[in-house]
Amino acid sequence: MTKTVPRNAATNGPASTKAWTWNGTRKVLHLDSYVPALLTAITSGLSSGPARRHLKGFGLGIIEWRMVAALAASSDMTASEICQTIGLDKAAASRSLRVLERLKFVSGADDPKDQRTRRFRLKSAGLRFHDRIFPIALERERLMLAQLSSKDIAILIDLLHKIRNQMASVKAYNPLKRPTRGKRKSQPASGRAEA
Repeated sequence: MTKTVPRNAATNGPASTKAWTWNGTRKVLHLDSYVPALLTAITSGLSSGPARRHLKGFGLGIIEWRMVAALAASSDMTASEICQTIGLDKAAASRSLRVLERLKFVSGADDPKDQRTRRFRLKSAGLRFHDRIFPIALERERLMLAQLSSKDIAILIDLLHKIRNQMASVKAYNPLKRPTRGKRKSQPASGRAEA
């Protein structure tokens, strides 16, 4: 029999979520309430299925679609701005921009304010691709949120923004980093630290 234990028994997080459970021998993640697992399952679901196969018909994947969507919402963007907007790492953004440029969906030009930076914008082919995928994206969102009220959706969006705002802290967390120490204390004569 598993016993669900409030999160604050193990961490400093809120007590209302139950991120882990006792399986009789050890603490294990309670995957039905562990938020990263739920978010991963949702994003995996969004990245698979017929919509993904439809994108592959264009020689593109979900990342390229997300970049096209970001560029459609803005007149032009740098690779860095795209990364910040849709949560991409720079290597993935560079690869995807090369794909989009090869397909003539985007064009890049030097930023007049900083010659080391390029700004990207959608070309006609990219805009046509966007307009073709756009209604599919909206229908997938509608299906995903079908059981939620308008109030639920507003709360969900607010909560997701709050979670996204915490991502810098999550990325910065390094459990392998040793804490900085002050002066080393001298050991007792026995050579063992005092308890």
